[in-house]
Amino acid sequence: MFYFYIAIFIIGLLTGRLLKVFLKSRHRHNKPVIFLQYPFIEGITGVLFLLLLTRWGYSFEFFAMCLLASLLIITFFMDFYYKIIPNEVVIVGIGAGIIIQIYSGVTGHYGFYSGRMDGFLAALVACLLLVLIYIFSLLLFKGKEGIGMGDIKLYIPIGLFLGLKLTLLSLWIAMLSAGMLSMALLLKKKVNRTSSIPFGPFIVWGIFAGLFL
Repeated sequence: MFYFYIAIFIIGLLTGRLLKVFLKSRHRHNKPVIFLQYPFIEGITGVLFLLLLTRWGYSFEFFAMCLLASLLIITFFMDFYYKIIPNEVVIVGIGAGIIIQIYSGVTGHYGFYSGRMDGFLAALVACLLLVLIYIFSLLLFKGKEGIGMGDIKLYIPIGLFLGLKLTLLSLWIAMLSAGMLSMALLLKKKVNRTSSIPFGPFIVWGIFAGLFL
């Protein structure tokens, strides 16, 4: 069993290396970025794979969450540094999410779903909620977006991967965390009402917090 855990950790390291290659291909600035200089991405991915293995064991859910975790790592760093959620992340996520939904529909067994069509329902509900928030923020801030369209699109694969309950929990955690941090930064005058704070990292935090609660 020990060697199996080592093997999963090594697979996580190799996956992290591939993620770093993708992130480097999208690096836009001449100045170096710390997370691209050191084996930071590899280490995070390896540890996450181990944590997911201890949580779900060697199962379909484990492999699904490893793929989701890989996509979320890209999302976190791309949105944090460049305020962009790559379309490739959304496309790959939707493709894999549809496979998960089909698997659930055929077998009736997927640990994150409470019903056979739970993934599609989760994606629909989450996107509708975020569209309403998007419209409300445009009205409230006079044309300025409170969240980006990339954030809305990202919740399509998230819903397909996580089902309704965990998707809504992750969204609630993300919005609560973003609101609290934004309020703290406003009070300390680190930002103003027109400042743009990327929401992607909060989405990632909300998902992992929900997964390991």
